[in-house]
Amino acid sequence: MRTLLLALAVGALSACATETAYQPAGPNSDGGYREQQIESNRVRISFSGNSLTDRETVENYLLFRAAELTVDRSVLDRQKVPNEAANFGGFVIEQFGESYGAWLHNASHGRDSRPVVTHSEPVSISRETTFERDLSAVHDKALLGQIMDELCESLARDLARKRYAGKTVGIKLRFEGFVTVTRDQTVKTPISSAADIRHAVGLCLKRVKFDKRLRLMGVRIGNLVHASEVPTTSPTVERAKEPARENLSLF
Repeated sequence: MRTLLLALAVGALSACATETAYQPAGPNSDGGYREQQIESNRVRISFSGNSLTDRETVENYLLFRAAELTVDRSVLDRQKVPNEAANFGGFVIEQFGESYGAWLHNASHGRDSRPVVTHSEPVSISRETTFERDLSAVHDKALLGQIMDELCESLARDLARKRYAGKTVGIKLRFEGFVTVTRDQTVKTPISSAADIRHAVGLCLKRVKFDKRLRLMGVRIGNLVHASEVPTTSPTVERAKEPARENLSLF
């Protein structure tokens, strides 16, 4: 876009009987508009009028000339575009190589022969929460256990709703100072119940040193399979009968 600086001048040319017309100022005349190129995209426009040319007329002439120059510049820019666009493909290929450059050029024009994919399988499903205050694994042990229980139950509901099960359970812990620790536990058979997820989480937590306060806690399950592929016998049944949840401390 061209930047236009406007200026006006109303002169006392009493010898003229009519107001100054809209016209370029001649070499021997002060009446009319003049232009001065300041930068490549900036032009100063001025208009001088006689005593019969009121301020409103001068301002209208200035705006009209500014509009004319803007339109002229837009036409020139549009004429340049086809040439620049024609060379764009060669420029991209030169910068990024023949294969990747050609792909970038086609992608920028919306050309892609690959089929449109509207659905994809999730890689993992997770739940996490950030605490209002940093929690201690010693003084807030019960609360942390309750929060992890809720995360496992929410994750199990997500799996049931989406009809998935997984073989790799992971935890994410963020301590004060933004120190993040992750641990994973892979089981033999895909799981989806809160009890099975919670059991794997407990194994992960045993491998973490809780020497700082906790700020965030999350649980994730990956290595997903469809629920239809899960054996009918749950790992919970195969394992020896474990204590009730309220007696099984995670921390």
